[in-house]
Amino acid sequence: MLLMVDFFRSCILDDNYGLLPYDPEGEVSLHSYTQMKHFVEADSITIDPHKQGFMQYGAGAVIYKDEALREPLSNTAPYTYHKTDKPNIGMFSLEGSRPGAMAAACYLTYKVLPPVASGLGSLLKLSLASANKFSELMDFSDKFNNFSKNDLDICTATTIAGDDVSKINKKNLEIYQRLSVENPDAPFIISKFVVSPEILARAYPSLKNINNENFSALRTVFMKHWNALDDFRYVKQLVEEMNFKY
Repeated sequence: MLLMVDFFRSCILDDNYGLLPYDPEGEVSLHSYTQMKHFVEADSITIDPHKQGFMQYGAGAVIYKDEALREPLSNTAPYTYHKTDKPNIGMFSLEGSRPGAMAAACYLTYKVLPPVASGLGSLLKLSLASANKFSELMDFSDKFNNFSKNDLDICTATTIAGDDVSKINKKNLEIYQRLSVENPDAPFIISKFVVSPEILARAYPSLKNINNENFSALRTVFMKHWNALDDFRYVKQLVEEMNFKY
C-alpha cells in the first residue's frame, strides 16, 4: 500500500505529534483520518514539501518500510559512491545528487511551522475547507455535479448534460479550453481528469457511452490556503467562471 497524503497528517497531530481524536465537525473526512491514522501500515510513503509542505524549493522523498526496496534505486557510478559496504543516502536517491539548500530549507520551514495541527495543519485545514466548499457548491448547482467526492484538496466535477457521454464531454471540454493553459487569458487554471470507458462504466453505469470514449471530467486543486480568504471569494469566483457561457 502506498500513501500519498503526506503533510495533511499535520491536521490530526497535537503539538507532541500525538494523534488527535477524529473531529466530525472538522475539515478532514473520516476516510482521510483513517488512512492517515494507519501510516504505520503503509509499505511506502511519499513526501512532497514543495506542495502541501509550503516549501519554496522543489523537494520530495519516498520512504519504504522494507529497506530492501531501495536496492532497485541504487546508484553506484564508478566516479562516486565507491564503497558499497558503507551505503550513504546518495546511493538511493531517485535523482542522484541533490543540493544541500533543499534540506536546509525543509529544516528551517518546519522549525518555524512544525507539521502539527497548530502549525502547518492550520494552513492545510484552510486548503481542505476550500476544497470542501467547492464540493458543496457543486452539490447545490443546477449545472454541475461532483464527479467524485474529494478526500483532500483535489476536486473533480462534471457538467449536467443528460446521460450521453459525448454530450457531457463536449460541455466539459468547452469549459476546460476556456479555463486552462490552452487559453493564455484564462482567469483560472483547471485541468482534466480523464477516465477510461471501463472505469466510467463501473462508476456511472447509467451513462450511455455509445462510442466507448474516455470521459473527461474537470479537475481543480485547492493547494493554497488563501483560497479560503474573504468567505471563499476565490472559490466562488472560479464557480462563476465555470458558469459563464455555460
